[in-house]
Amino acid sequence: MSFQKYQVSVMANPPKKTYKYTEIPVIQVPRSILPLGIPDINILEKMPYEIVMTKIMLPMKAEDILSLCEVSTKINKICQNEYFWMIKTKYDFGEDIMLSSGDTWRNLYFNKLVPKRLLRQNVERGDIEGIKQALEDESKARYVLDRELIIALKNENLEVVELLLSYHPTPQNVESTLSVLCAIAQIDGGIRIYRIFREYWDLVTIDEINPLHFKELMNCLIEGKNGMILRQVYHDFLNIYGSYPQYREFTEPTQYLNLVYNRGYQKMAFIIQRTYKEYNTNLRRIRKRY
Repeated sequence: MSFQKYQVSVMANPPKKTYKYTEIPVIQVPRSILPLGIPDINILEKMPYEIVMTKIMLPMKAEDILSLCEVSTKINKICQNEYFWMIKTKYDFGEDIMLSSGDTWRNLYFNKLVPKRLLRQNVERGDIEGIKQALEDESKARYVLDRELIIALKNENLEVVELLLSYHPTPQNVESTLSVLCAIAQIDGGIRIYRIFREYWDLVTIDEINPLHFKELMNCLIEGKNGMILRQVYHDFLNIYGSYPQYREFTEPTQYLNLVYNRGYQKMAFIIQRTYKEYNTNLRRIRKRY
């Protein structure tokens, strides 16, 4: 067996007595037992506790979390932490969820996980009646259906998408909103879904998207080659942020045209230029009136 050599720092005033130590090799956990995209367990062990909890484990699936907790004593402490299960419950099922007296957040999370899995299975199958039944069994406070919407969009099952949106789901965060918009851009008939999305999506619409995220969204829309959605989203964004000088770098078309030209999408370049020109023409008309 080969051993790693370690460099040991010596104290300024070391004790006179000396000790002999046996070097222990670093245990390498097989990658096969870790979820895809998760850093090596030895790296995780060295990361700050809060980073592992909120950035690594929070978005993970429950079964992956439990697997990870079995291979690390440090990470297993997170699995025993009620605060982690509180934020995980709210992350997956909505901010408005409250804990009943005598219950635990971990117990509440896994009780809610079973109907949520059933809902996703029905979404994947396109089972309309099954989806309705699963949604009726969900908490009435707020529906968080980002992942279900993306599944239905990828399956191009627009009937399921419209059904899910009719329950006025609350987006988890801005990143979820961007993911859903990107999925809409990849399908035929996406413009109709985008308009329904704007009508039903509770609290967060295009005007809630930070300009810093908008380039990421435009990149996704350009890749989708869906000119109608690209035009509508860019038009909506210009109407909100176009008159603010501090957002000019995000609203002017130059950087988006560069993205388009680099990919050879000439038609998309024409749509971006025309949309920006129409916005400026309308803006001048409004200013003349007032």
